[in-house]
Amino acid sequence: MAGRGTDILLGGNAEFLAKEMLDEKGITPESENYEAEKDAALAKAREITEAEHAKVVEAGGLHVIGTERHESRRIDNQLRGRAARQGDPGSTRFFLSLEDNLMRIFGGDKITALMNMLNVEENMAIENSLITRQIQSAQKKVETYHFDIRKSVLEYDDVMNIQREKFYAQRRKVLRGGNLSEDIYYMIEKEIDRLLRSYIAPDLHPEEYIYEDLQTMVKELHSIIPQLSGIQVSDIQTLRFEAIYDKLKEFALQSYKDHEVEVINFYNQVVAQYDTEAVPQEAFRDNNVIRNLEKDILLRVVDNKWIDHLHNIDMLREGIGLRAYGQKDPLIEYKREAYDLFNKMMYEIQGDTVKHLFRTKFGIQVIGPSDEDVA
Repeated sequence: MAGRGTDILLGGNAEFLAKEMLDEKGITPESENYEAEKDAALAKAREITEAEHAKVVEAGGLHVIGTERHESRRIDNQLRGRAARQGDPGSTRFFLSLEDNLMRIFGGDKITALMNMLNVEENMAIENSLITRQIQSAQKKVETYHFDIRKSVLEYDDVMNIQREKFYAQRRKVLRGGNLSEDIYYMIEKEIDRLLRSYIAPDLHPEEYIYEDLQTMVKELHSIIPQLSGIQVSDIQTLRFEAIYDKLKEFALQSYKDHEVEVINFYNQVVAQYDTEAVPQEAFRDNNVIRNLEKDILLRVVDNKWIDHLHNIDMLREGIGLRAYGQKDPLIEYKREAYDLFNKMMYEIQGDTVKHLFRTKFGIQVIGPSDEDVA
């Protein structure tokens, strides 16, 4: 597009012309008579530009020539706007070819056939309202097409925006460093409920349980919460769903609360081994060591699962358009499957967090004396 970003002044720019005059004379701002020379050059430049401006105006002003119509009417109007600016006269004319992309894609064949039928010579200029309307119609179709694309992209992005807001709201809660114990207890309860429902229907009678399913469930329970390895199939096979849930939840929560006892025992081990009281016992109990551990583990799990979720969403979006061949709306299918993937991610965050928390062990790292200490 000609002239974008340039202030088009008919007759020229007096200030630029004055600067060129000063440069030709070798006059710089450091020269003795710079201000006087500048004023004289500017006055002379204005005389020249005003005379040139009058000639251009008399000739009809700026005439903009377009060699092709753009797909967007907005771009064409911007080009037209280069002429007749700031009260000056001006005009615009576009020269088109039936082989231009816009004409070729949208109805150019019909006009070409009409020209051939009328035996119009190739080099003959044609001005007709039919062509103008045809071009405007083609531009509207292209604009509508691009608008639908942007609208579709926005609708797909809205799905991820909703998920992103929910995800980062939870992550900010963790980062603020509040007490996460209630959230952890809730995760433990939900993970036990998820595990039970994967193998036992809540309305089943104990006589209807499948023994192999109970064995698999107990093994998975042991892998998630090693502290419950004492629970066997025989302990739960005669109980209803609610009773099994209450029993496992009670044992799991108590096992997790025993973590604080492990911290105190760890402190006593340090004191006994190194005979030091440098760190008060309250530093372990009251300074939220367990809470910080929960925060670190939860953040690590959340971040890793979010990265995996974004990758899965990208994979889903790449192939979702194929659902149209199955007479399904790709956008509806995308929303449904993205929702399922998000729920799956939340369950995985819950499961991995519980598993890592119960598998965390405390230990002592012995650091030997440095060379300076030995010396």
